[in-house]
Amino acid sequence: MHSAPPSSSFLPLPHQLSLRYLDSARSSTTRVDFAAEAEMERNEPVPEAPTPDNQEDVVPAADAQPEPEPEPPAIPQTPQTTLTFLLVSGRRRTMAFDPANTVGRVKELVWNAWPSDAEWQAERPPAPAYLRILYLGKILQDDDTLTKLAFPAHLPPAPSDPTPPPPPTIVHLSIRAYAPPSEDAPKKKKSLRRRGTANNTSTESDGAAAPSGGDDDDAGGCCSGCIIC
Repeated sequence: MHSAPPSSSFLPLPHQLSLRYLDSARSSTTRVDFAAEAEMERNEPVPEAPTPDNQEDVVPAADAQPEPEPEPPAIPQTPQTTLTFLLVSGRRRTMAFDPANTVGRVKELVWNAWPSDAEWQAERPPAPAYLRILYLGKILQDDDTLTKLAFPAHLPPAPSDPTPPPPPTIVHLSIRAYAPPSEDAPKKKKSLRRRGTANNTSTESDGAAAPSGGDDDDAGGCCSGCIIC
């Protein structure tokens, strides 16, 4: 018996094998191409957004410091006259004044700023009118200004200026004699009033006892208001 030849359904034809090979090769090649394109897209740099022409790039400074505060305007300096007052006791004091001040105003300022220690207070007069300012042996008048008397004036030195100020002008300060207030004065006034009242009372009683027609030569006084000491 002869065996039957094999069925054609179990053996692929040559052209079918070539078609399957081509399909698999195409699919694998396509997948490789897609993966390569995705990798290239990830590696491509992201383009920067274009900057407008009217906008500049602001770069922060590394050592940025706050702006210094503006300095206040400087106070204008005014000239001044410096005087050193020399008392008879040897004490001295130096003060500065406006050259436009009068001598009377200077006396008031000196009296108001009199030192508070005991030695100075013992020489303080009761009012500025008792002060006298002498310069080169001459008593200065209250109405004269320091500018009229030709006292030197200068601007106060600045803290950064090493130049020393000019020396002050030395003047003598004397105190006019004045009577110190006495504690016994009120008592003396009261005693005089009491004595006057007693004398008036005695005179009136003597006049009432004398006869109205007596001689004028016997009258002991000119009137009842006189006080006999």
